[in-house]
This record gives sequence, structure tokens and C-alpha cells, in this order.
Amino acid sequence: MTMNSFERRNKIIQLVNEQGTVLVQDLAGVFAASEATIRADLRFLEQKGVVTRFHGGAAKIMSGNSETETQEVGFKERFQLASAPKNRIAQAAVKMIHEGMTDPTHVIWTQA
Repeated sequence: MTMNSFERRNKIIQLVNEQGTVLVQDLAGVFAASEATIRADLRFLEQKGVVTRFHGGAAKIMSGNSETETQEVGFKERFQLASAPKNRIAQAAVKMIHEGMTDPTHVIWTQA
């Protein structure tokens, strides 16, 4: 999918609005662009006040107008955020866990 920066940034805005968060790695795959290009796009969009960046991605800016937006992020949202890296961590960790060992974290829970 070949796009100019204007088209790509508009599509990124659309994805952020639909999904709430996006990851650099995922966007690079979607747009067949380098991660450096996507990071530059996210920096540009953050400077314009459209998104807020976090390590590895960007999120929709909450208006603070609704009660749900001002609440702390819940388990479901944390679970979905950066799920691919969490799955890779869990797959590595599961090799170190033996019968009878337990760990209450949600990273390990993904392997259940």
C-alpha cells in the first residue's frame, strides 16, 4: 500500500480513533513503511495534538469530558495494550515454569 505522508497520517488518525491505541511495529507492517517513518509520523501527530505517544506506539487523546475517560485504565485495556510483546514474553516465561509453580500476573495468564 503506497501512500504519501498526508494519506498515511490520516489513516493513522483513523486507526487510533477506532482502536484507541496503535503500535509502531503494527503500523509499519500495515503501511509497508519503516518503523522510523512511522515514529516520525507519530511525532508529527503528537505535535499537532492529535495523539499522545508512548514507548512503541500512540494512543487517542482523551477529552476528559466523560466519566469513563477519567477513570484508571482497567484490566481489559491493559491486557489488550501491547498484546503481541506480552505474548512473546509469556511464551519465553512459560519455558521456565514447571508443574506446581504459579504466578498471578496477567502476562502468564495469556498462556492459560
